[in-house]
Amino acid sequence: MASVWGELRRRNVVKVAVAYAIVAWLLIQVVATVLPVFEAPDWITRVFTFFVILGFPIALVIAWAYELTPEGIERTGSVPASESITRKTGKKLERVTVGALALALVFVVYNYVLVEPETDIAASGIVSEFNASRSTSQDEPSEPVRRFAIELGEIDQMGATGGSAVRSEIAISPDGKNLVFVASTQGLTASQLFVRALDQLDAQVIPGTEAARHPFFSPDGDWIGFDIGTQLQKVSVRGGLQKTLTEGIRRMPGATWSENGTIVFSTTAGEGNNVSHKLVSVSANGGIAEDILVPDERITFKWPHFLPGGQFLLFTISDTAGNTSDGSIGLLDLASDEYRTLIAGAYNAKYSPTGHIVFARGDALWAVPFDLDSMQINGAESPLFDEVEHNKRTGDVIYDFSDDGSLVYLFGEDRDAGTPDHQIAVRVDRQGNEEPISIPPADYWLPRISPDGSQAVVTVFDANGSDLWTIDLERETSGRLTFGADTDTSPVWSPDGNRIIYASRNDGGGIFERAANGTGSPTLINRNSVAVFVKAVSPDGQRLVVSDTYQGESDIFHLSTEGETFPQPFVNTDYDEDHAELSPDGDFIAYRSNETGRFEVYVRTFPNPDDGRWQVSTDGGVDPRWNPDGTELFFRVPGGPTAASIFAVDVPTDADFSWDEPRLLVERDYTAGAGKYAVAAGGERFLMFRPAARAEDDASGAKLAIVENWFEELKRMTPTESP
Repeated sequence: MASVWGELRRRNVVKVAVAYAIVAWLLIQVVATVLPVFEAPDWITRVFTFFVILGFPIALVIAWAYELTPEGIERTGSVPASESITRKTGKKLERVTVGALALALVFVVYNYVLVEPETDIAASGIVSEFNASRSTSQDEPSEPVRRFAIELGEIDQMGATGGSAVRSEIAISPDGKNLVFVASTQGLTASQLFVRALDQLDAQVIPGTEAARHPFFSPDGDWIGFDIGTQLQKVSVRGGLQKTLTEGIRRMPGATWSENGTIVFSTTAGEGNNVSHKLVSVSANGGIAEDILVPDERITFKWPHFLPGGQFLLFTISDTAGNTSDGSIGLLDLASDEYRTLIAGAYNAKYSPTGHIVFARGDALWAVPFDLDSMQINGAESPLFDEVEHNKRTGDVIYDFSDDGSLVYLFGEDRDAGTPDHQIAVRVDRQGNEEPISIPPADYWLPRISPDGSQAVVTVFDANGSDLWTIDLERETSGRLTFGADTDTSPVWSPDGNRIIYASRNDGGGIFERAANGTGSPTLINRNSVAVFVKAVSPDGQRLVVSDTYQGESDIFHLSTEGETFPQPFVNTDYDEDHAELSPDGDFIAYRSNETGRFEVYVRTFPNPDDGRWQVSTDGGVDPRWNPDGTELFFRVPGGPTAASIFAVDVPTDADFSWDEPRLLVERDYTAGAGKYAVAAGGERFLMFRPAARAEDDASGAKLAIVENWFEELKRMTPTESP
């Protein structure tokens, strides 16, 4: 053993190890200190550290096997002992080690002795000031409360992805320096994440976040978490590549990130008509999500929020059959997996460092004092303000606040209260030329043009649900086709243009058909599910293509028009597949799927999907539509030039399915969203929609409110009871 140690010392392996360790530590510290100044992504530091550590054993092997000689580097075994200069090399290594050690000492003294005390003093001063402010009279705030509205840079309008219950979703970093929000430059389907430093004028898009939802910050404010497709991801606030944390997410209403590196979020649970939401957790470094609270039948759990320390969690409990706003706030102990009701008649709660729980009730925000030591309410509930955008059905409330007392919220009202944005109908040709259609503005969806091109049928939403209307495209008149008390939607024309087939929740629910001219009564085709959307009818009129959400995600089925009881699966996976469109010859179905983490357009053979499958889009794709002559396939690209832009691919009709490169066809600012356009006969014109009223300087009318030092107002309005 002594001989081995002696040989290690003779070959300077020990000195190389010491020198390498000191120099490596110093380099890592310098890189970690300098790179943030240039706003470099965090992964650069991690990669650099990895390679430095990897180099350590390599350096030791080289020191053992090779020797530095006047003639260069040679293998140690080939150097005669009389010619070895390892002693001189060792002396040089000692000088390098001493120099590096001196530099490391200087770095430590500067960074941890000279700089840190100032930070500690400043921090203790903040704490002292905070404690002092709590002990002073609540009628005498230490800082004035300031309110102002902000414009979000170059963004034309706010809007979340299709199917969102609100116009945007926001989060503010715990230090109050950065704001992240979901927005669209030209419409709904191109929504993505933007981040704005509150000391800057403009917001910056976060690339690669098309269709991202529900952003939230890490406790240190360095990371933004969000869901996109079926994945939970995170990205540095300074940009860079996204990291997937876990997969298999469906409809995530809320997520929260604890100080100990755990993320808890809500996601879909159950199947059939018993779909609800459960609470699951995953490491902030990524991994397999684990259930922490699964609801009983008819109960759903949403909008989790960690309390300080990470052991307790606020969340919303509600009935799956009712509005989330009719629920209550629960308190979950993660150590025991037990929970209790904390606040009745409330939803979407967050904890404030002032010792309050802020929550929504009805159309307003409320607050109540809360003691962290006893985990009990210790004061009376008080209303704070309304005019915050929310959705009582889903429980979305667009507000957040930072640890330093900055409140941010979106001006608005209940988005589920029947106040739809009306649009006007227009004809648009391939050159983008627009011709308005003289019919009243309405909330139009899912237009379908008749086989002869003379009429269109649309779904029109109002405060009570939706009905079908027909539009005479030649006379430019419209008329109501259905008069149900509930929802009639997703109409398609029969091949001969005489009948309209649609989904309905009226008359017990199901798929119905009725004469296109409005005569007669609706005829029931299928009563299997009220969650069905009719997408297409085969050229022979014998089969229907439908999408259904009764299994917790959208899937595609087909069934006979002759009363087949149960639809047959066409594409039925753990991902979302919808927007199905049958080709004019009935041989192919185009649809969108998020199996890659974002929506793309695919084509499969029909009725046997296993005979052929092709991915047509490459940069995202939704809303496929066939040219009625079968020579082209149109679709939209989330994050394209505009959300309503139409792309086209040529589809040869004299061979098996093939396609050319997608090309931009129509680039105009129209209302986007699932099913917001239709293709006329010949594919030369499109039926599209644009907002009926839109100010030039503010396309959406949406504004964010910022309230600085809001905690002072919160303490005055909701005083804590004295012990």
